[in-house]
Amino acid sequence: MISASAQSEGQPGSDLSYGTEAREGAGIKLHPNPTPDYLYVQLGDFKASDVSLSVHSIIGNELRPEVETISDHEMRVTVKDFAPGYYFLSIRDNVSQYRGVFKFLKR
Repeated sequence: MISASAQSEGQPGSDLSYGTEAREGAGIKLHPNPTPDYLYVQLGDFKASDVSLSVHSIIGNELRPEVETISDHEMRVTVKDFAPGYYFLSIRDNVSQYRGVFKFLKR
């Protein structure tokens, strides 16, 4: 079961949608969404060194993209070799045990 407390601008009430994804309080944001090459993840309150990311296809297959740490609170996920479509980015903070799932579109 996949759940997240993310909402997209322009789509109030949507639990999983594309746009600028954000979680209230933590300040997690994904951009650009949709993306052609790289997905930037702003971690807000979380530190990149404490976070683990995973990406799954819409049918549940786990993918292993290259993930770079840009700063203490930002990471970049390389998706340029992915087939166009929807994917789920799972974020887990190993300190607070926060878990969130965000949907993004690869163009």
